[in-house]
Amino acid sequence: MEVKICYFGAKRSGKSSIISHVFQGMKPEDTLKIEPTPDPRITVYDSRLLRIVNWEIPGKIESFEKLSPKDFELLKTFDIFIYIYDLRTNDSDPHIKTLKNYFKILTIQNPNFHFYCFFHQSDLDFPHMWNQIEERITVFRTKFENMIQQEGINSRALDQKYTKRTNIYDLSIKAG
Repeated sequence: MEVKICYFGAKRSGKSSIISHVFQGMKPEDTLKIEPTPDPRITVYDSRLLRIVNWEIPGKIESFEKLSPKDFELLKTFDIFIYIYDLRTNDSDPHIKTLKNYFKILTIQNPNFHFYCFFHQSDLDFPHMWNQIEERITVFRTKFENMIQQEGINSRALDQKYTKRTNIYDLSIKAG
């Protein structure tokens, strides 16, 4: 069985860190030394039961439309698309607009895709910040879903629980 996963999001949001930690076993502290991904990169991980194809789209590519024609066509072949959002980002509005544009293209190119949004760096949720973090996630989701609805974009992929708080330091990235 093969599963194809595409990771995308802003620069330095944690795409490479998540992939390196989960699939290569890199220690969380070592992920701080990872260089930015210069170009779209596909890495295949094989086991006896499963083949996972990871496609990392670097943050410098701010729209799927900026992909090469060959890479743009690949959008049709991937099963899961994971948007990584760094919770340390102060202004979420530009990221929400960018995500809406990504999402709109996906609904056209690949109508059967599964979508997840990882709110990364959730280790920031010290007890005194718990409510702030949850509020930021709720505001992000609400604004994103409202934009999708206002533009009449097919929201089928949002019917599932599509958000997840992630952190490579507390192993939540490896949890279901």
